[in-house]
Amino acid sequence: FEYCSDQVLTVEENTFSNVDMFFDSSLNNFEVEVSDTSTFELSLYTIQGKNVQSQHIESSMTLDLSNMSAGIYIAKLENKQGNSKTLKFVKN
Repeated sequence: FEYCSDQVLTVEENTFSNVDMFFDSSLNNFEVEVSDTSTFELSLYTIQGKNVQSQHIESSMTLDLSNMSAGIYIAKLENKQGNSKTLKFVKN
């Protein structure tokens, strides 16, 4: 049995050129900046994997995290196609 194919296998790179996210430790704010009309689901997790907040995002926004405990968190931003972007940050 022999199989030949002209197809090249590739992995599509998951990039979000239309969105940026960061944590401002001086203000205890988590910022999400969206430059178009894409929609996302933002989830915040503790380093142990516990989901502490989830929110639907349709435009740029700021989340006040001053009520959250100090620790290491992971933010996951996922679009409706299932592509995701993560950011690990430390809240003092």
